[in-house]
Amino acid sequence: MTAPASTAILVLGMHRSGTSALTRVLNLLGAELGSRLMPAVSGNNESGFWENQDAVDINEQLLAGLGRHWHDVREMPPGWMQSEAAARARVAIEALLRREFAAAPLWALKDPRLCRLAPIWLEALQRLGIKARIVLAVRCPDEVAASLRARDGWAEPLSRLMWLQHMCEAELATREHVRTVVEYAELLADWPGVARRIAAQLELDWPVPVEDAAPAVAAFLDPGARHHRLGDGADRSGSGSESLPARLFDLFLQARSDPQVWQGIARAGEAYAEAAALFGPCVNELVADAQRREELRHYFESLHATRSVELEATRTALAAHEGMERTQAILATFAERMESRFHEEAAARRAEGAVARAELAAELARIQASLDSVRSRLGDEAAELKQTLAAAATSLDVQVLGAAVDEMARHVAGGRAGERHRGPGR
Repeated sequence: MTAPASTAILVLGMHRSGTSALTRVLNLLGAELGSRLMPAVSGNNESGFWENQDAVDINEQLLAGLGRHWHDVREMPPGWMQSEAAARARVAIEALLRREFAAAPLWALKDPRLCRLAPIWLEALQRLGIKARIVLAVRCPDEVAASLRARDGWAEPLSRLMWLQHMCEAELATREHVRTVVEYAELLADWPGVARRIAAQLELDWPVPVEDAAPAVAAFLDPGARHHRLGDGADRSGSGSESLPARLFDLFLQARSDPQVWQGIARAGEAYAEAAALFGPCVNELVADAQRREELRHYFESLHATRSVELEATRTALAAHEGMERTQAILATFAERMESRFHEEAAARRAEGAVARAELAAELARIQASLDSVRSRLGDEAAELKQTLAAAATSLDVQVLGAAVDEMARHVAGGRAGERHRGPGR
């Protein structure tokens, strides 16, 4: 990846300074951003951050290895470029550049952390033979402070100090490189003019001409996304304050068209460095104390969360136990009612059975009496029948005897008559 045609645009700017909008415009003009971008976040950057996620991860790990974080107002540790964390970062940076941008003639990289970490990235670009071009993205520090207060609840003096720190370190690291300045308000007001000025001052040719990119850029840029305005037009040259952040902002705006102003910016940076040498140790102590308080807060929040979970589990168990007791009581009451009802129904059935048995006994007695009456009547009738049969038998014998006598008499009489008819000798 040593082809001299490869060019990287580093977008360096403080958080909430329009770096996301600027980087997307560069992307629509043909600058590649890599394959894995940080996703948009609702309520923060709905239109996207346009940051290479792998680069952000490398920067986060490097800051953590140096004992710093993305919103740290302390100076970078002395000799941090020779630290073990920096050595690990170099390996990761070169691997990322080879993997993501080996075939990209023009690409861009944006991350506010680059303001503080630009030296190690510029070193990697030089080692790989990639031309570096710098765009310093600026926004009125008071607008940045108001935006951070609205988003993160930060005190505005702290945000102004962060703005001053980021811009001074970014300017110092890029003094030997081709660079330009873009203000957020002018990007929203006249992005084609900004694009042409960037190309001219950075000696670039956009892969996508401005006219061809116009529809996509117009659809993307939203002037309404600039929620905190402290003036436009002539007022954009500064807030009128004599503070160092305000003066440095004015100088950056002038440097867009006057290269001689960079000397004034360098002097402002030196003034900041002198002041930082004085208040730096105090800030270190304050930050260390704040970190200890933050660690204690996290500890007690974690403890509270753990205890809350345990308490909720206990409450749930008690509720379940109470519910079980209530259920058992309901079941016991139900069982008592069912048992009482069973006994009542059994008693009723026994009473009904007794009545039924009494009625059955009475009916059996009535039937028995009826049977006895029938049996008595049958006995009387049988006796009468016997008498009748005996009398009939006696009468039958006399009649049979008389009939037999009559038959014998007829037989005898018939025999005698036959003999007389045949005669003697026959």
